Amino acid sequence: MKRARLLLVLAAAACAPPALADAGRQAFAGFVVHPREGTGPSFEFSSSRATSDSPVVITVVGRKAKSSDRQFRTSLQKRWLRENVGEARELRMREQSMCGFRGPDGRCDRYEFEPGGEDNAYYFYLDNWK
Repeated sequence: MKRARLLLVLAAAACAPPALADAGRQAFAGFVVHPREGTGPSFEFSSSRATSDSPVVITVVGRKAKSSDRQFRTSLQKRWLRENVGEARELRMREQSMCGFRGPDGRCDRYEFEPGGEDNAYYFYLDNWK
């Protein structure tokens, strides 16, 4: 009886959707950066788990994002990755994906590092960039 219950629990865990698996990652602290050595806008990274259901959201401090702010998007994402993942990790792929954050059609940039899989993937929300 105990063995059957254990097998049932293990089978259910193996079938868990990615969002449930994401819940195990600790949240990364948010922080503010000035990409041009203090000139221009400051950007804030949200505190999040950087998962598909809790991606990092990058905002402009003190105002709404403008279309011209998009030029910083990739460099800001790479800055967050350097701070939180490290430079020694090998990037496997970068892609845009549907992340379901703030609605079923939420879009994210997804960075996956070796050896791959969701445990080594980090998400950045895209739909707040104009």
